[in-house]
Amino acid sequence: MRRISLLLLFTFLTVSFLQAQDEGTEADAPAEEAPVEQETAAEAPAEEASVEAPAEVETVAEVLAEAPAPSGGAGYTIGLDIGYPIMAGETFDYIGTSPVFAITVGTPYGMPLGPFDVGLNAGIGSMNGLTAAYAYASATVYNLPQGPITAFAGVGWIGGLGVTGGAAFDYNVPNMPIVVKPYARAVVAFAGGADGSSITGFASVGAMLSYAL
Repeated sequence: MRRISLLLLFTFLTVSFLQAQDEGTEADAPAEEAPVEQETAAEAPAEEASVEAPAEVETVAEVLAEAPAPSGGAGYTIGLDIGYPIMAGETFDYIGTSPVFAITVGTPYGMPLGPFDVGLNAGIGSMNGLTAAYAYASATVYNLPQGPITAFAGVGWIGGLGVTGGAAFDYNVPNMPIVVKPYARAVVAFAGGADGSSITGFASVGAMLSYAL
């Protein structure tokens, strides 16, 4: 009887010990998995931030690169026109010939005309002794390796109502905002005669020196 009691007691203790071991194993399992989940959750935002940050920096850089620069006097030029008549009407046999001297202003304004982009410009000065204030349009008609050939035509006051037209070669001085334009030009003045009523005219050659503002 005593042996049976000891056997039952030993069996009870063994079963209790094994149950305690199983419960300890199950309790330890969540404790080991918890740090893995916390580290993963903590590391994920850091990795995404490191990937997304360069994209945001590039976006800001692109916006700054595309922002327009201050215009100021962009597109305007101011120049000096110097020339001399090589052929003149009968009127100038009496009054003589004199140099062409004018200040010219180029503008960024223009309009398309067929296949050409026409720019608007103005000038004021003296043309073969006649007071001149005129507006003229110019357009590139042919491109050479050294620069474009332009044609120009205008109207204004040239000793009275007058018109002018011609062609020029535009040479851009390397590394400088300067354009040299040798030209040939014809002028017709409808009231530029010696008596202020007759039609006269002349042809001249010269050069315009323009500076881009």
